[in-house]
Amino acid sequence: MKMVFGFTAIALMVVTLALAAPVTRGINPQDISGKPELFCIVTSEPDPLLLGGWQCVHHRYDRKVGRYFDEPVEYWLVKSGDRYALYFFRIKAGEKTYKGWRECTINGSVITSPTGFKITAENGQVFYHWGSDEPTKMTRMEGN
Repeated sequence: MKMVFGFTAIALMVVTLALAAPVTRGINPQDISGKPELFCIVTSEPDPLLLGGWQCVHHRYDRKVGRYFDEPVEYWLVKSGDRYALYFFRIKAGEKTYKGWRECTINGSVITSPTGFKITAENGQVFYHWGSDEPTKMTRMEGN
């Protein structure tokens, strides 16, 4: 009985510490401070919902190995003068981290990248799209 109580107490402490731990973000304030290095092509002004920072964990299906991988994705869309710039962060499972300013095209409620990702604003929500995977709902990042 003492052993079960001790194990339960330790488990509760671990869970409490994990919940209290700060959330690690891929995009830091210094990443988006200053003048962007690249700017977006704007064919139509962006939906205001797309501005600021958004994040999700995308479940990417890898056909080569036949399974899903969880990939953290974040972006921050800023307005600099009369231009827009997008800072992007993604950890591709088992491969590499993509981080930096990206050349994208903004067409109202849709942001597209020549690298293959797409971000959309639909019915008051923001979604990340990759290839033929199901879209992933994004959540607003703190600091917006």
